[in-house]
Amino acid sequence: MKSKILRRLAVLAVLVLGLAACVQRPSVLPNSAPVLTVEQPARPGRQFPVQNGDQIQVIVFNQPDLSGEYIIPVDGIISVPLVGTVTAGGSTVQQIEAEIIQVLKGGYLQDPKVSVSVIRYRPVSVIGGVNSPGNLEYQPGMRVIDAIAAAGDYSAEAILTKQPFVIRATSANRAKEIASVNDFIYPGDIIEIPANRIRR
Repeated sequence: MKSKILRRLAVLAVLVLGLAACVQRPSVLPNSAPVLTVEQPARPGRQFPVQNGDQIQVIVFNQPDLSGEYIIPVDGIISVPLVGTVTAGGSTVQQIEAEIIQVLKGGYLQDPKVSVSVIRYRPVSVIGGVNSPGNLEYQPGMRVIDAIAAAGDYSAEAILTKQPFVIRATSANRAKEIASVNDFIYPGDIIEIPANRIRR
């Protein structure tokens, strides 16, 4: 009788263990795993406003004397041959194209074809818990983690349990935004890595 009871208990134990093995345990990501917080475009588009420090190229097709490269100054105004002054700072490349076309149509060219593109964007800045804080050359598709790596990686003062901050160049009030290391950054942005001592 005892042997039957023991056999039944053994069978029951096997069944319980089998059921436990079938239960899927939820996967747990480590705290340091980067998470993309917001879906963002990988690079500034033609609707992205250019600003002081950006370098643009203006091409008027079949008119090399009217074409050229310009670094946008602090006041945002550039001078284009036959066109005169153009307010480039704060404008998109589409708006700059439209302004140049409108002036050239006024008597210089019958059907001007104009292309404006950005050759080089203004730098981004990294401050806080990195080994080499300062300005970095912006590369299209740059993320927070790329900026950290280019700034010499996390420093000993970095607080790794806290999320980075980004101050967007396009933000009117220059407010800090909590960011993920996978978030895209844009020309003129400031990335702050939380640290016990802020290094600028």
